[in-house]
Amino acid sequence: MELNRAVWKLMERHNRTRMQKRPYSREERFHAKEKELLKPLKPEPYEMRLYADLKVQANCHVELRQDKVTHFYSVPYIHVGKQARVVFTRSWVKAYVEQKLVASHIRSHTYGYTTVREHLASSCRVIMERSAAYYVEKAKDISPDCHEYVKRIFDPKRTTQPEEVYYKLCNSIVSLRRKYDLATFDLTCRQCMEYGIYSYSKFEAILRRNGMNASADETVIFHAPTPSNHGNMRGKSYFTGNDMNK
Repeated sequence: MELNRAVWKLMERHNRTRMQKRPYSREERFHAKEKELLKPLKPEPYEMRLYADLKVQANCHVELRQDKVTHFYSVPYIHVGKQARVVFTRSWVKAYVEQKLVASHIRSHTYGYTTVREHLASSCRVIMERSAAYYVEKAKDISPDCHEYVKRIFDPKRTTQPEEVYYKLCNSIVSLRRKYDLATFDLTCRQCMEYGIYSYSKFEAILRRNGMNASADETVIFHAPTPSNHGNMRGKSYFTGNDMNK
C-alpha cells in the first residue's frame, strides 16, 4: 500500500511537469483536448469474451465445455449439423451460424440443459420433456430385471448427476432390447447391476458378448437327407457275397 501511494504521487508529479518540447503538461493536455472526448463507462463490469466452434447436435443443442463443466445450450433446429461460432462470457452465451446471431442464453456454470422450447423440432421436444419416471415405467414393460436396472440408473443414492445425463443411456437400452432375446438382455441387466456398470458402451459390449455366448451354446443338429433307391446303391446282399458272384 505504501509503495502504491508513493508511485501515485510520483505519477501526479510527472503528469504536471511541462514536457520538454511542448508548452504544456500531460495533465493540461488531457483537460484541454482529451477529457471531453471520453465516453461514460458501461454500468456493468467488463467481461472477457471466449470463443468456441461447435457443431449443432441432433438434439438441437451445442455442447459447451469450460472450467470442467459441460452444459448444453439450444439452437434452432434448422441449424442441426451446422458449425456454430459460440461466443461466451461468465454471464452469457451467444451462438452464431453463418455470421448471424441465432441463439442467446444466460450462462450456466453447472451441468445440464438450457433450452428454448421453440428451438426444438417436434421429435426433440418429446425427448427433452421426458423424465426419469418415464424411463422407469418404460423399463417396467420390458422385464423386472430391466425395470430394476433403470431404477438404479436414476437412484439419487448412486449418483448426484442430473437425470438428463442418463436419458441417452436409457434410450439406447430400449433400442438394444429389440436386437437381442429377452434372456440375454436380462442377463446383461443383472450383470451390470452386480458390477455397478452404468455406461452405454460397456452395457452394449457385455450384451454383445452374452449374445455371442448364447449362440455358441446352442446345439446344432444337421439332418442329412435319406437317399432313395437308385441304380448305384449297394444293398445288403452285395456285402454278403450274393451279388458279388453274379
